[in-house]
Amino acid sequence: MKKVTFLLVGILIFGVSNLVQAQENSHGLRIDIPTHAMVALAGAEDIVFETIEPTLAGGKVTFEQQGNTEIWLNYSSIVSASNKMNDISAQLSSDIEGITIRVEVGEDAEDSKKGKTGTGTMQTLSSGSGATVVTGIGSCFTGTGVEKGHSVKYFVSADENSYADITANDNDITVTYTITER
Repeated sequence: MKKVTFLLVGILIFGVSNLVQAQENSHGLRIDIPTHAMVALAGAEDIVFETIEPTLAGGKVTFEQQGNTEIWLNYSSIVSASNKMNDISAQLSSDIEGITIRVEVGEDAEDSKKGKTGTGTMQTLSSGSGATVVTGIGSCFTGTGVEKGHSVKYFVSADENSYADITANDNDITVTYTITER
């Protein structure tokens, strides 16, 4: 009897499994991801440097930053399969005779980074051509706002080799940051 019951259960299971047949159906997905690169500055809008006159005859002028000087370089990037890297350069709108302007972009994008952020450097800026201040940017984002991305600091000094070219003047210049494919 047990053999017959077992045999009937086996036939029933085999018969039901033949009645229920799985069907397959599918469709494709297309996900378009374009390349893009965006750069922005967050924090202080204008940086003011005050001239400090020498206290003793024979000394040279120096410069000191005034007010809020906290600036952050934010960016996002999706690189192409053939390109794989972007860089950021900085350029002055005009040069000031006898004055050297340097920018220091923090080496790392701090804790806000996601993906392949670049490496910051210190560079002397001019109006002639952009100086590369961040290299090796892949597909990434730094986050937006202050304390996101790379910190930015400026240094202004009188150039001893062209000190004779310095003239008294109020100089307003612009620093432009550009992200480009490498």
